[in-house]
Amino acid sequence: MCILVRNWSWPKVILATWLVSGTMEHSIVMGGHELSHDMFFKTRFYNRLFSLFLNLPVGVAMMATFRRYHLDHHSSQGVPNIDVDLPTRFEANLFQHKLGKFVWALFQPFFYGLRPLIVHPLPMNLYEFVNWLVQLPFDILVVKYLGWKSFFYLIGGLFMGLSIFNPISAHFIAEHYEFVYGQETYSYYGPLNFIVYNVGLHNEHHDFPNVAGSNLWKVKEIAPEWYDMPSYTSWTKVLYQFITGENMNLYCRVMREHA
Repeated sequence: MCILVRNWSWPKVILATWLVSGTMEHSIVMGGHELSHDMFFKTRFYNRLFSLFLNLPVGVAMMATFRRYHLDHHSSQGVPNIDVDLPTRFEANLFQHKLGKFVWALFQPFFYGLRPLIVHPLPMNLYEFVNWLVQLPFDILVVKYLGWKSFFYLIGGLFMGLSIFNPISAHFIAEHYEFVYGQETYSYYGPLNFIVYNVGLHNEHHDFPNVAGSNLWKVKEIAPEWYDMPSYTSWTKVLYQFITGENMNLYCRVMREHA
């Protein structure tokens, strides 16, 4: 599709980016999530190596950096300045009320991507350096031989796929926002799990982060008594309730002083 759109009109390119690339890019990013837990291959080296390849259509070198911060999210969930999944106080104060929450959710890819570099900056490691070393030549080749429309299809798909342009992106909100007082993590048991490696089974994932997404349903089946708690069947509904809910805001997260 990236090759096909190079000769299309811009309206068609934008439509294809929204309908096709956005969903595929989101699935790729969730594949990167699986790789961050070393779920594709038996060795860490091969998982990292494959992540460099999987990262190519994303357009931005992100797999290596995501891995570093995401593992901290698991080991230090809810700890400010370490778990960078937590919105900053600046975000929570600025994006209040319905319009503010809508704008925040719309530009969520930027907040999600830039927040770690501001809140908890880490020096670039070799894995991240190689990630960029592989990604930049690929981007240059796409622009040179396919043109800017094809590159927009990739990079625009990343934004649209992780923004509220795509209802799948609501899982970023559904996972840990405190819709029920005292409950820190929520699972989604709906059909879109098929696209995102079952990341919706989030309680199961946090309980067993070393279990592949393909096996998370088995976790729920083996121990159903541990997962009889509030959950979701619609990410779109979660997004609507978050934006319109008078009692929902970016402060609705469970926080702790230490892991």
